[in-house]
Amino acid sequence: MTIVAHGTTAALPVTGERVKTALMLVDIQNDFLPPSGSLAVTNGRDILPTAYKLLDEYEWDLVVASMVSLSLSLLENSAFISIFI
Repeated sequence: MTIVAHGTTAALPVTGERVKTALMLVDIQNDFLPPSGSLAVTNGRDILPTAYKLLDEYEWDLVVASMVSLSLSLLENSAFISIFI
C-alpha cells in the first residue's frame, strides 16, 4: 500500500493485516477558489483534479471533508469548524 500526500509517496510495512484508509479533504470550498471566491487562493483550483482522482480511484474506509466558517465579525476572532462524515 502507498500513502500519497502532496505528491510524495511512502510505503507502509506489510503485516498481513488490512490497513484501514481515510481521505481528509480540508477547506476545499468555493470561498477559497478563484476566480470568484471571496477569499480566493491563487491557483486554488489546482488541487481539484487530485481530489477528484483520489475520490474516484481508491476505495476509502472513511472520507472526511472539513469546512471552516468564519463568524460575521472577524473582531471576535472565532472560527467554527464543521466536519462532514
